[in-house]
Amino acid sequence: MFMKQFFFIYPIFLLVLCLFSCGTPSEENLRKRNICNPYNGTGDHCDKAAIKFSDLSDELEALAKQKITWNAVEGASSYEVILTKNSDCSDPIQSKTDLTAAETEIIIEESGEYYLCLNLITTEGEKYASLDSPKIIKVTESTRAYLSFGSTKELDFGTRSVNLEVYASLAIKNNGATTATDIKVNGLSQQFYFLGTNEEAGTFPGKEGTCTSTLAAGGRCLITIAYKATTKGSYEQKITVTYNDGIDNGNDTFTLKGSSQTQASLSFSSTTSYDYGDVATDESKDQAFTLTNSGETNANTITAPTAPSPFTYKGGSFPGTGGNCTDTLAGGASCTFILTFAPSSVGSSTAKLTFNYLNGAGSSSVSKTVTGNAVTP
Repeated sequence: MFMKQFFFIYPIFLLVLCLFSCGTPSEENLRKRNICNPYNGTGDHCDKAAIKFSDLSDELEALAKQKITWNAVEGASSYEVILTKNSDCSDPIQSKTDLTAAETEIIIEESGEYYLCLNLITTEGEKYASLDSPKIIKVTESTRAYLSFGSTKELDFGTRSVNLEVYASLAIKNNGATTATDIKVNGLSQQFYFLGTNEEAGTFPGKEGTCTSTLAAGGRCLITIAYKATTKGSYEQKITVTYNDGIDNGNDTFTLKGSSQTQASLSFSSTTSYDYGDVATDESKDQAFTLTNSGETNANTITAPTAPSPFTYKGGSFPGTGGNCTDTLAGGASCTFILTFAPSSVGSSTAKLTFNYLNGAGSSSVSKTVTGNAVTP
C-alpha cells in the first residue's frame, strides 16, 4: 500500500518542484536549444553546435576547387571554416571567416593529410565547433593545371594626377601538374587596361607582357596593366584569369586600385602683369610676387627664368632675399619670390618671366609680365 502511494505522490512532487525551480525557458535558452547539441536545458552549457558537413568526401584532389556545405542553423551569426594540419584546429593554412551562408569553397594546393574544422559563431560572439569537427581529409596529388596571381591578390597604383598613365607587370604562375590552355584575362575597364602604345589601351598580355594562351606546368609569365583616369576619383576593378586546367575550367582573381587627383596648376595671385611705375635711375623698387598651386598634385621641377636687366631677383638669385619658393610647390600651397627693378638709364623696360614645371601628367608653364619706367632723378 505504501509503495503504491509513493509511486503516485512522487511524480506530483517532482512536477511541483519543477514549477518553482525550473521556470519558463528564457528566449536565450530556447535559442541555444536550437544551435546547441547536446543541450542541458540551463543555457549554461553547449559542447557542440548542431551543424555537420554535408556529403564531404574524405578524399580530395589537390588543386581542385572544392565546395564545402553544411546545414544552416537559425540563431547563428556566422560560420567559420578552417583548414589545418593540426587536430586542435590551430595554425590555419586557410581560414574562411564571417560566412553568413552555409557554404564556401577551398582549394588545397598540396597533397597530404589535413583537418577541416567548422565553427558556428553566435550573435554574442561565442564559438562552437560542429558535431563532426575536426574532419580528417586526405588530399591526393593533382593532375590539373593551376594558375594563380600568387598570395598577393591586390595592387594599388596609389594617388596619381589625372591623365597620367602608370603601369605595372603582374605575374601569373602555373603551380599545377599540366599545361593550362585557353588562358584569358577578363574584367579590365576604362581606367585599368592592357598597356599599349601612345597611352592607348593595348591587347592581352599588354606591351612588355609575356603571357600567351598556354602556360606549361611550373611556368611563369607576365601581363602588363596600365592605370590612367581622366577624372578625379577613386577606382577599383577586379580582374580574372580564366583557363582550362586539363579537366575543367579554372580561374583566379586579382584586385586593382587607384586614385586620381587634379593636376598641378600654377598661377599668380594678382594679374598676369605688373607695372613698377616710375623709378629714378639712382633708386630701386622691390616687389613680392605670389605663386599659387590651385591643383591637388605637387608641381615639381619648377624652373625659374633668368631675370633680364634692369630686373633682378633681390640679392642676385631666385627666389630673392625674403622669398621662399623652391623647385616644388605642394597642391593648394603658395610661395613668394622677390623681384627688383633697378634701372640705370632712362626709358621703359618690359620683361616676361616664364616658369616651367611638371604638373603630374606632363609639362606646363605660367608667365608674368613686368614693366617699369626709368626716370631722371
